[in-house]
Amino acid sequence: MKQKYSVIPFLLLLTLLTTGVASAQNKRIPLFDGKTLDGWTVIKCEAEVEDGNILIKSGNGLVQTDKKYADFVLEFDWKALAEDKWDSGVYFRYNSVPEGRPWPPRYQANLRKAMEGNVGGIKGATSKGLIKEHDWNSFKLTLKGSEIELEINGKPAWKADGIKDLDKGFIALQAEVPQGGRHLFRNIFITELGAAKEKPRVSEERAKKISAAIPAKATAKPLKPRRILVLSYQSHDDGRFAGEKALEVMAAKTGAFELSFVREPGKLPEVVMPEYLGQFDAVCVNNSTGGGGKALNGRELVDNLDDYVKAGGGLIGIHAATDNRFGKIFGGFFTGHPWNMEVGIKIDDPKHPLCKAFDGEGFMVSDEIYQFNKGAYTRDELRVLLSLDMAKTPDKGKRDDKDHAVAWIKTHGKGRVFYASLGHRAEIFERPALMRFYLDGIQFALGDLSADSTPSAKLTTQPEPALVP
Repeated sequence: MKQKYSVIPFLLLLTLLTTGVASAQNKRIPLFDGKTLDGWTVIKCEAEVEDGNILIKSGNGLVQTDKKYADFVLEFDWKALAEDKWDSGVYFRYNSVPEGRPWPPRYQANLRKAMEGNVGGIKGATSKGLIKEHDWNSFKLTLKGSEIELEINGKPAWKADGIKDLDKGFIALQAEVPQGGRHLFRNIFITELGAAKEKPRVSEERAKKISAAIPAKATAKPLKPRRILVLSYQSHDDGRFAGEKALEVMAAKTGAFELSFVREPGKLPEVVMPEYLGQFDAVCVNNSTGGGGKALNGRELVDNLDDYVKAGGGLIGIHAATDNRFGKIFGGFFTGHPWNMEVGIKIDDPKHPLCKAFDGEGFMVSDEIYQFNKGAYTRDELRVLLSLDMAKTPDKGKRDDKDHAVAWIKTHGKGRVFYASLGHRAEIFERPALMRFYLDGIQFALGDLSADSTPSAKLTTQPEPALVP
């Protein structure tokens, strides 16, 4: 007799499993167990657990979660212990605290008297009349994407839109005791919200090819944990999205750096600011044009970035980064792309540490190739690593000297700059040698890979270039 199998139990099991995954993403869990500060890090302040509450005792600092969170519902109770002029807050969606400062620049749900629940810099994120003075208050803060809303003591306080910059970040209780910040916190819960599935910017097939092209290991061991701010906000979508994917895979595979992306040009005035840039070891301009306008401090964006690099920050540029006001810092301005075809690339300095990826041999490549202005671009200021092999490339350029650089490095004050113009076409990021070259260039800009940046024209002995075979 044949045994009969029913598909119903299997479907029921499948339903339970998938429902379990979905519910796990939206499970309300405690951030504070009422007994210890496990899961939290106390930074530049004194805090302890007292009668089931977190007591902020002294100092200017933070009690910060060990984990970063993306979209969430955060619930907590708080009570100010000062009789008057109490001040504290709860920070969220930040990566780090700038050196020399006790707290991050944003975002903060305020716990200051008469400003309780307000979030600075977010239009409409203010409320009045919902706080119980000298008593416990309950907050329920919901953050999803750029949208944020707050309930105070079970009543709607406000809804707003305008959270920018990061996809996830830490949560922290603020210690501001010298200004009246002795506060108690209890009943701290978080519900992580499952993000909506977005259409991938890079196809699955291309993503696999890019991943296969990325080195498994960085050439140099990072001297310390590194962070890169990636400005990737407009221009050639195919190359820009492929470049983003390559950077993400490099970070994940090698552990050589972490990334924070800015994908909207309207955010530049806020992020190209000294205190914000100071959180990062380097800035990468990925296939993005423009760069004009002023930052929030009233200075030109390019001037703030210039100061950052001169003070020791790294700068990395991919393709359209020189079709941009930032070309002033990179060392060249785009003046057209006469070639969008297969061209020959020679290795100007085959023995240079950054050129090891090419094994001393030029190569052919198909891409949109830039030419650079005669004013800013000069080998008197740049160490040119790659340029067009004109014996293998149609002469379409307008430079009389036929000097069409493709990649270079330079020092800029105390900072280091790496630029490569290849990357208009997404296929560029599928080539292993180029991805090794880009990774090494990034590590140079970060200060982890040592390489001579003496300008090409100032070398005592000119290297013999490696041409296309």
